[in-house]
Amino acid sequence: MKRRVFIGSSRERLDKAAEIRTSLASVPDLECVFWTSIFDPTNFVLESLEGELAKLSGAILIATPDDVGEIRNKLVITPRENVMLEFGLMSARLGRRNVVICQYGEAELPSDLKGLNLIKMDSPTAGEDETAHKALIDWAGELLGTVEGVPRTVIMHGYSGSWHFELALDQWRHIDLKFPDSVEVNGDLALLIPMQGTTMGHGQMQASLTFHLPARGEPRGLYAGQFQVAHVIADAQCCRDGSVHFTSRIACSQILVHKGDPWPELAALDEPPEPWQFNWSLQPLPDSSRTLTGSFYSKTGGTVGRVISAVKL
Repeated sequence: MKRRVFIGSSRERLDKAAEIRTSLASVPDLECVFWTSIFDPTNFVLESLEGELAKLSGAILIATPDDVGEIRNKLVITPRENVMLEFGLMSARLGRRNVVICQYGEAELPSDLKGLNLIKMDSPTAGEDETAHKALIDWAGELLGTVEGVPRTVIMHGYSGSWHFELALDQWRHIDLKFPDSVEVNGDLALLIPMQGTTMGHGQMQASLTFHLPARGEPRGLYAGQFQVAHVIADAQCCRDGSVHFTSRIACSQILVHKGDPWPELAALDEPPEPWQFNWSLQPLPDSSRTLTGSFYSKTGGTVGRVISAVKL
């Protein structure tokens, strides 16, 4: 766990960045990183920043009056554009509470920044400079550490998260099901899909499968019961029409209760799971993107079913 803080400024005001680093020297277990130390000339600026984000706990952006601009026919002095770009990127990826702007002089800032972490660093009022530096130290002291390589926040596709689902099987382990046969599955799945949705995501699923198979004559007498199952999800991918597709494999299963003798097709239920692949295809309902329906099947496992509903929690 490390507490690393990025300090960004214009090149002309590196002295302000040095002052802030000196102020924060008293904060235990805090490392300050200047923007000048992370930019690799072989990479684009944004690539260098994104690489640093996975190591940061917070960021300080120094807004100094660097450039002359015009807003609504009024001349103003604004911070360097790169500094504000870095502020937006850091706020989006680290969380706005973990980013602070240090404002100097009459540097003009967007009105939308009101209510965010903003510290006026050089107020003409006596003693205000000391108060500003104390506020900065207090902010840095409350930052949480970040495991290196694990970003503080990660922007994921909207389908990422927890889902509760209900399935009904039409075929189970090569047994064609018809009334009054019943095989139902209820469970939860967790998906983690990268922001673009086109890069393969992954996840896991755990569920309870309840079955009731009336007698069909020897050797298929009444057989009913319940068991738990867990799947590992892979290859999750979203399409332009809002559908999501993924595969899963059984990781483990356990019979909880059963009545009667297993049918020949089900004799291996209490043995280690077969390495079958299940293919899932889900589409959003027209009036609710938080509810998906669809189908799944395993060709080798002889299982075909319908996803009655999958609801985002």
